[in-house]
Amino acid sequence: MLEMWRWSMRRVSVFVILILLLAIGVSVASAQNITWYSSDYKQKIPITISYSGTEDISDYYQINVTLDGVYYTLSGLLFTDADNETVFPFWNESELNTNIKVWVNVTGITNATDKVIWAYINGSDVLYANSNATFNFFDDFTSGGFTEVWDSGVIATGTQADTARNIIIDGNYLYAVSSSARKFVIYNISDPTNPSLESITDLTYNGIDIRKKDNYVFISCEVGVFVYNVSNVSSPSLVTTVDLGVRTHGMYLAGDYLYTCQHRADSFTIIDVSNPEAPVVRGKLNGTLYFNGAHDVVVDGNYAFVTNYQATAENYSLTVVNVSDPDNPVVVNGTAMGHQFSHLYKVGNYLYVGSHDPDTGLFVFDVSDPTSPVLVNEFLSGVNSIGYWIDLYDNYTIVAVAPKPPYKVYLIDISDRENPSLKSVVSTDLAVENVRVMGNYVYVSLEDVNTYEWHLRCYHLTEPASLSSGWSGIEFNGAEIAVTNDSLVLLSGADTSNGAGVVSSSQFSSGNYTIEAKVKREQSAGVGEPGLIVSFTDKTSQETTYYGYYDRKAGGSLYKYSTRDQMLKAEYDDAVVYGDSTIPDYGTNWTRVIVNYIHSAKQVKATFVYPDGSKYTLTTSGTNQLTTLYLQLYYAEYKQAGAASYCDWVFVHRYVEPEPIATVGTPHYGGGSKIGKNVTNLIGTNGLIDYGTAYPSELLDMYITPAVDIIKAYDADYDASTNTWTVTVHSDISQAVSFNISTGLANQEFNIYRNGSLIATVTTTSDGWLNWTYTGGFSTWVFTFEPAEEEEEEEVKEDWITVEPTSISVEVAKGSTKTESIKIKNNMDIPITVTLGFSGINRDEVYVTYPKLVYLNCKETKEVKVRFKGLKEGTYDGNLFVCANKCYRIPVTVKVKEFKPPIIVPTPPKPVIPGFEAIAALAAALVAFVAVLVLGRVL
Repeated sequence: MLEMWRWSMRRVSVFVILILLLAIGVSVASAQNITWYSSDYKQKIPITISYSGTEDISDYYQINVTLDGVYYTLSGLLFTDADNETVFPFWNESELNTNIKVWVNVTGITNATDKVIWAYINGSDVLYANSNATFNFFDDFTSGGFTEVWDSGVIATGTQADTARNIIIDGNYLYAVSSSARKFVIYNISDPTNPSLESITDLTYNGIDIRKKDNYVFISCEVGVFVYNVSNVSSPSLVTTVDLGVRTHGMYLAGDYLYTCQHRADSFTIIDVSNPEAPVVRGKLNGTLYFNGAHDVVVDGNYAFVTNYQATAENYSLTVVNVSDPDNPVVVNGTAMGHQFSHLYKVGNYLYVGSHDPDTGLFVFDVSDPTSPVLVNEFLSGVNSIGYWIDLYDNYTIVAVAPKPPYKVYLIDISDRENPSLKSVVSTDLAVENVRVMGNYVYVSLEDVNTYEWHLRCYHLTEPASLSSGWSGIEFNGAEIAVTNDSLVLLSGADTSNGAGVVSSSQFSSGNYTIEAKVKREQSAGVGEPGLIVSFTDKTSQETTYYGYYDRKAGGSLYKYSTRDQMLKAEYDDAVVYGDSTIPDYGTNWTRVIVNYIHSAKQVKATFVYPDGSKYTLTTSGTNQLTTLYLQLYYAEYKQAGAASYCDWVFVHRYVEPEPIATVGTPHYGGGSKIGKNVTNLIGTNGLIDYGTAYPSELLDMYITPAVDIIKAYDADYDASTNTWTVTVHSDISQAVSFNISTGLANQEFNIYRNGSLIATVTTTSDGWLNWTYTGGFSTWVFTFEPAEEEEEEEVKEDWITVEPTSISVEVAKGSTKTESIKIKNNMDIPITVTLGFSGINRDEVYVTYPKLVYLNCKETKEVKVRFKGLKEGTYDGNLFVCANKCYRIPVTVKVKEFKPPIIVPTPPKPVIPGFEAIAALAAALVAFVAVLVLGRVL
């Protein structure tokens, strides 16, 4: 009785808990009743978190863990709490591979007990990473930009520098020339990611610039201009050579005229190419005043703009020529004396003019009056030879190259025509001499300055991003900021002190934090300039003389002062510590900077992790505490124009000492629904199974699902010779458990035994499924499912009992009770006890009551009442078992209907007819009189 009371109270407790959970809006599934999150994942790894500190971090803390895919497959990733359902946000630092570092934002970490979470792996390739929910601050600068999609490899090798020269694109073909290698190549670029070489042709002289008209290509060379027929791209043929007697450099084709520059002869020549096979030299100008080192030309209408790369203080760097009469060109004006200019490109009323070594910067001229160009701006004033070649990407963007170190291709925003800004930049490993744009593809001509090898390369260009609203930018003394190629780029733009950086828009609350950033510094003068700074700042003091950063800061820097043997730096406002010569140079490699900021102690611990895994830590403490906290990334440089620093990602997370320790355990297998042999199956209410650390030797076509809480199923087996299924099931609470077995036997009766006692008989479906729900209370039960044997007819006569009826069909209203009777006859000459049982219908659908035991004297027949109370509308099938020496199975169908109260129809009143009562009385008297007459006659 005591045990029954405990069992009943436990059922009541579970019910009350479920009601409370529903009342506060929590789903029943959140009650730690599943063992596996999703069938998408086939493994999960336990991660145990230990914490010995005193600070309360139970609300959240970002732990990091390294997953080593040598021992398991990393495809898809998800983290949950120990309940296998509460999902924790995370961020993985790299693609899923054999060794990955992951950050997980975990709640519930305490120093009272270890915390266990699960890492789900080996599933779909879906990543549920959420960096913004993981960290206090995060940015990985996701953006478009330049993506290399093709490199030709070595096309040819020159005899000296100046191997790579110009490109022209027309339709599906790219035409390019080499100078010192003396080659002319044609590529089919219909597939930009995989161009095919159509032809490579030897040139008699060095090729420089290239232009195309119809089926003819013009190549400037040592003596003038080659003319090639390229109607057959596989076999170009030399048609003629326009002999100008001097090396020709830049050219421009406008209509039937080819405008050419002879930089060594300081001349400008117009060639009529209306008949490409018989060009005619028309007008010519020369002289050092206007054409000293005539380099390139662009023509618009009646005016040609010529750049000169050898102009001195007495020469014009940009010359305007009236070419309305091709035979008699006239110099209109000259401007910008003393500059060395290279290529130029006209967009609207503005000329964008590149510089030529040793000059620097990209110059912007207003030519709304073409006879009087006005210099309005100089962009990236310190970058050597930027704009050596320029092409148009769209009406608001140009692409420019810089062939002097550091080699780069720049994407420049000119939507504000007079004030260009940097949109994107990509560094090249080889010197980049020329660029052409076709749609979203950028083709460049490159050379190795050491081996003189010539390459062509293609970049796919996607729209770069703007700086997110989480930052405010600082561009000081000509430095530039860009978010491109999935990185923050801070570019040194002037050949003096300058700097660029970003500061978080929002401040952090006071506390201890860690900044982690993956950064690299492209090059360094090594004379103690601030370098690349990763820090907090309170934004109270900005240095505005040299570099522009916020001076009150706490952080670490990629710093170098060669003559003082100083390498790396940590600082907390007024307190600075430098690394010494024992620390190797960080070079141009990606370096992880970790800044532990301890607010109350006014202390910074900066750790620098090099690509080889070596770590160098500098610690310093200040006296003046930062009043507020903003994140600052800043690059400050001196005389290193064109050099850049990069940040791949940066994030801020909470910090305590000592930090929690995460230990990775042994992976579990699971995510399936089939019961496994030779393992303990932990099964949740979603039917998914945790098989444990060993994979099952076999998966059976048996599916078991609990209704309320986790169960264990083990010792599962299948005997094919007898079609018998066996499994041991343990549940801590009494609950309904459904069994679904694919037996392969259609319409076959199976006997079901619990610990050896028959408790039910079930017939399989037409496709062989045995579907049965057990509701008979729980402990640890061994269930056996075996086909029922067919019994001979004469054996029935020897049955101890006879039961009527053979089936029961009940229709009952919801909330009402209906009673049915069965008759049980004792066929024996001795008293017997008959056992009754019921299965197949859940108690929350129909509540069935009946006597469990019935005592019968010899040959006695008793009528037994079975009551059915409808609780849930629907039609339900179950079985009533009446057992003596064998079990009778009486199929039961209960239909629970909606309760409808009876409709009471009132009895209508008698109709009121005038004189009705008098007529009725008269009729009655008449009847009586007739009766007397009849009676008298009879007598």
